[in-house]
Amino acid sequence: MASTSNEKDIAIPLTLPVKRKKPDTDFEKCILCQSNKKAAKPIGTDNGRIKIQEACSRLKDQIITERIGGDAADTFVYHLNCYKSYVLKGSRVALVEVASDDSGDNCQSAASSRSKRSSLYLPQAQKPQVCSICNYESKGRVNKLHRICEVERAESFLAATRFNLDAVFDRTSTLQDVNSVFAADIMCHKRCINQYILQYKRDLDRQMILEQDVPDAVYDAFHNWISTLQLGSHGYVLTDCRILLNSSLPPDQHITNRKLKQLLINHLGEEICFTYPKDKTKSQMFFSSKLAIASLAENIRTCDSIKLCAEQLRQECKDFDFSLTGKFL
Repeated sequence: MASTSNEKDIAIPLTLPVKRKKPDTDFEKCILCQSNKKAAKPIGTDNGRIKIQEACSRLKDQIITERIGGDAADTFVYHLNCYKSYVLKGSRVALVEVASDDSGDNCQSAASSRSKRSSLYLPQAQKPQVCSICNYESKGRVNKLHRICEVERAESFLAATRFNLDAVFDRTSTLQDVNSVFAADIMCHKRCINQYILQYKRDLDRQMILEQDVPDAVYDAFHNWISTLQLGSHGYVLTDCRILLNSSLPPDQHITNRKLKQLLINHLGEEICFTYPKDKTKSQMFFSSKLAIASLAENIRTCDSIKLCAEQLRQECKDFDFSLTGKFL
């Protein structure tokens, strides 16, 4: 008996186990889950059946293929939740197949294009606005940007960009008129736009002065006046010289400080130099460029302005006739 039991323990069956017969498909139940436990009642539409069949072919689901085979392909029903999850699973498989068919170059180009699109359509909070003049978000401690919303300011801005042809023009080259400036929503720091337009007006005036013809009377008065200057030892205030020169000209031919400065530069060239005071209310001075800086500093230090004024006042009093019999000593 012991040997018989041992032979049974070591014996290996040579026949395959018999498979259990699958239950028959109930077409009144959901074709996907074959259950009535869900509260929702199964439904069936032609479009929904087509979607399930397409998902089944993508997933290569043999069980569902056998269930909907034959005459049941046009009559089976399904739960709505089962339908959504099953069709979504088939759609994911289709997307994976399409992505795997693309080559490596196509994938890289698609990724780069997606990155470009994402950079172009960033949310407003991630793309800070910058000044159209300085191209920075802040200027020193100034962070507030102002919108160009006046016709005169917009016209001046367009004229300045077209006159300068600088980096600001490159950034705003698509703007054609005032309406396009308003539509583009141009933002600038207040100080940047003011300085940009002011510099444009100064350059434009300087160019117009250079292009203007100087009357002969102005040339004659200028040459007569400049022959009396002692640039080797004296300096002159530009405004005082302009007033003196205009006193010998008719009112319709008066010149400005800028015009006088340009005439001096054209006549003397590098032999003359100008000062640029920090106080904008003070006029410029000019003197000979041959003067050494050390000698100028020494002359200024040794010059006593009070003594010079007293001597000039004394000389004026001596020359004035008070209708007196005596005379000042």
